[in-house]
Amino acid sequence: MNGFSKWPKQENTGRATEAIAGEVIQRRLSRFNEQELANLVNGFSKWPKQENTGRATEAIAGEVIQRRLSRFNEQELANLVNGFSKWPKQENTGRATEAIAGEVIQRRLSRFNKQELANLVNGFSKWPEQENTSRATQAIAGEVLRRGSSDFTRQGLANLVNGFSKWPAGQNTGLEAIAGEVIATEAIAGEVIQRRLSRFNEQELASLVDGFSKWPIGEDTSGAVEMLAGEVLRRLPDFNPQDLAMLVNGFSKWPIGEDTSRAAEMLAGQVLRRLPDFNPQELANLVNGFSKWPMGEDTSRAAEMLAGEVLRRLPDFNPQELADLVNGFSKWPAEERMGQAAAVIAGEVLRRQLADFTPLALANLANGFSKWLDEETCRQALLDIARGLGRGKHRFGAFTTPQLSMLANALARSVMAAEDSAEMIETALLKDRLHKLAHHLHYADDRLKTADVLSISNILKALDKTRLVDDLGLLARPGLNRLEELRHQPAFAAENNLEAMGNLCVAVLPLARSSQKELRWHRRPALNLLNNIQGVVMDKIAAHLGASDAERIRGPLASRCPALSMYQVLKARAVLEKLYRRPHIEGNKSDLKARQQELQAGTKDILHRTGELIERDLSNMSWNLIAQIGADSPLDALDSFLAENAATVQADRPASQFNVHQVLQEMDHEPRPAAGDGGTDAAAAGRRPAGETRSDRARDCRFDRARDSRFDKAQHSIFGVPSHDAGAGPGGRGAATGKAERVHAGADAHRRRRALPHGLVRRQQVEAAESDAGANRGARAGRPQS
Repeated sequence: MNGFSKWPKQENTGRATEAIAGEVIQRRLSRFNEQELANLVNGFSKWPKQENTGRATEAIAGEVIQRRLSRFNEQELANLVNGFSKWPKQENTGRATEAIAGEVIQRRLSRFNKQELANLVNGFSKWPEQENTSRATQAIAGEVLRRGSSDFTRQGLANLVNGFSKWPAGQNTGLEAIAGEVIATEAIAGEVIQRRLSRFNEQELASLVDGFSKWPIGEDTSGAVEMLAGEVLRRLPDFNPQDLAMLVNGFSKWPIGEDTSRAAEMLAGQVLRRLPDFNPQELANLVNGFSKWPMGEDTSRAAEMLAGEVLRRLPDFNPQELADLVNGFSKWPAEERMGQAAAVIAGEVLRRQLADFTPLALANLANGFSKWLDEETCRQALLDIARGLGRGKHRFGAFTTPQLSMLANALARSVMAAEDSAEMIETALLKDRLHKLAHHLHYADDRLKTADVLSISNILKALDKTRLVDDLGLLARPGLNRLEELRHQPAFAAENNLEAMGNLCVAVLPLARSSQKELRWHRRPALNLLNNIQGVVMDKIAAHLGASDAERIRGPLASRCPALSMYQVLKARAVLEKLYRRPHIEGNKSDLKARQQELQAGTKDILHRTGELIERDLSNMSWNLIAQIGADSPLDALDSFLAENAATVQADRPASQFNVHQVLQEMDHEPRPAAGDGGTDAAAAGRRPAGETRSDRARDCRFDRARDSRFDKAQHSIFGVPSHDAGAGPGGRGAATGKAERVHAGADAHRRRRALPHGLVRRQQVEAAESDAGANRGARAGRPQS
């Protein structure tokens, strides 16, 4: 058996091994000694896909569990672990490996040679959740640091890196030491580097890149990966599909590196030529990896082609892979092919049991589907996820705080979309889940005390968008306290990029300016926090404007939408400079006034440097804010902006041209219903125009609500008719009304049955009523008091 394993690719050796495995299953395993059992497992592991080898290894694992492990020597233990790791999902192999890990902890690690240590780490990494395997790996990491890694073979280095990478979260795995050895031994001179790195085979290179990717912030690991990327570029055609997927996934942790970016673009070309050769896991890793370069031409084209391949093989993907695909495709929300793929995946998710998805997978699915709420299947899948939140396997305690922030963000987007479409049942469901999520965070108070800036910002923003004021008030104090604590940490500026700072500004803004009882108690700490972070914000904006394209994509200066981040900062500063005064802030009045003037000058400077970028990317959604900041007086803001930007406004909103006399003649007739399927006739009959989309209906609903609010105010000012939410009693619905009031109320009721004209004519009626109301108020103000 041990001999056959040296030729695993030959047909006859494979068939003979399968026959031997069948014989082993039939025999009593107690008749084999420890060395024979280890050799059998080591040999069978070269054919992990054969049925008999898997069954035989499972049986041997059961035998190992029953024996005294002290009878196995170091080499036999390492071979057993290395062999069992090829079947990580079998129960007996996992139990046997945990028992061996316990034995390794008890032994002196100096008795193991370097190859055996590497094999143990690589094997233990298939069960990272087990306590014994984790403890044994940490002990081996210490032994590696003590010995030094210069004597490890290339395969040994790759196995160590790949194994240690399964425990990246602050554990003593010694990966930085290995990366340093790679650099120290390989980086003597350029020619020597190329020759030495060329001695690593393709699998070893891929394992090194994939392993180093778990520590992307390490200086040594970054240097090692940059060198490995150069070597990969020199022999791309030699990598198999598994290696290509590992390389893309690994390089994606360094998307701003020059060599890693070039390698990703070249890998995209290789992937396109070999799409049918990738298995589902590799396809998911490729999509997720390429999504770190959403602006790259080759990576975007590769992702589009991968979307087509995914749709052809969708039933083959497991739940985690489906979530990774949605997470990857969501980086291209405007691409039609990605939206189609997400919609089809949503349909597949609806057909499966949500209990099969882990909390992380569910958070990624919700966050991804919320980018395509116009797609019916994406909307339904997100609603299905929302229904199951807070119960059973998906109780809120099972999610990490970053995952809860992703869910809050997705739920908030969905609430806004449901409200715009007047879907009351959906709105109630989504708001209820977000409300329960907020209450979980309130009672599990340790969550926000350890959360990062992005998580807190997303949660506060979600509650503000959905107008869950009570819940926002509950989380405001712990959230602001944690943000203030993070602000004092030395790594605050380095760990939070420009996009995070923009999100932070707009998240704290409602707490700084709201006059609602539940929130106004938090105004002073919110204003102080906004004021205290402005130095970091200003530095990031200045650095971003002078940064390279790569630095703007990833790193402390990055933002996926710089214009939006600048807009968010300006919006917060516009409020801060107005409210940074007594009684909102304690301090000397002259000092506060000086700070206000300093903020105003800084805001205008930011606007001067970024105004063109904001207007270009955000168009007219930014005009109101720009006009307010740029004007000397709020009353002159609109006139000043229109005068300075007349050409832009006229180009974007050209004046309507029509024959006034002809329009008046057409309107000169007795009242009658509108003809055909258009106008108020269709609205009164409950019909909608053909081809209308959800976004069209949402736009109409928003205008109707705004128009109704304005009309209510106008009718109250002119005729004394109360708003629709007023109660009975004096001045209410139950009060006696005059003739004019009764006529106007009747016309209003008739309008609410959708029988009066809408659109431009309706807006003109409302504006005329408001104008008359202003004139009446002016006349009353001028009368002498009796």
